[in-house]
Amino acid sequence: MKLKRYLIFSYGLIISYLFIYTLGISFDINKQLNIANLLMLFITFLIWLYAWYLFFVKDILKSNELERNRISLVLVLLGIIMFYYNPLPYPNNYYIDIPRISFFIITVVFFISFLIFSKGKKFFITGIFVITPIAIQSFFINVLEKFSLYKKFPIITWIVIAVLLIGQFAYYQLKNKKDAKPKI
Repeated sequence: MKLKRYLIFSYGLIISYLFIYTLGISFDINKQLNIANLLMLFITFLIWLYAWYLFFVKDILKSNELERNRISLVLVLLGIIMFYYNPLPYPNNYYIDIPRISFFIITVVFFISFLIFSKGKKFFITGIFVITPIAIQSFFINVLEKFSLYKKFPIITWIVIAVLLIGQFAYYQLKNKKDAKPKI
């Protein structure tokens, strides 16, 4: 039973990493995949996850809540820096040209995996609201390759995500307000 759990965890880890790494490449037609950078960042990602495991699951520092929050903040900021800015080198000899549709396939596999693994959880609807515009934009750019609106204005995806999340938040607030009213 533990083997099945580890395999599911490994699958989730790899597909999440591929989705996050290829997200920037997916929305820019001029970018190519660099295998050396992909592997270097993956090793860094594994080290980051291992540090997270040591600090929060094993609690090697025997820290209080304030220290745990500080460690969590540092680890999250390091993760954001690594994926957003990616300061690791891009060696010239390791660029490969893969079909653009494969980036869309990675997005769809991530979306389906998210649906399967998060069914019935609190964040299920929020995740759908966040991933759906990304999948639509990936389809328009990588499959159709003719949709100029997303190429000219990639911020549209983030605006759509923000509007959907604000709408969901407002819905839950109204629902909680209705539920909180005392019944006479």
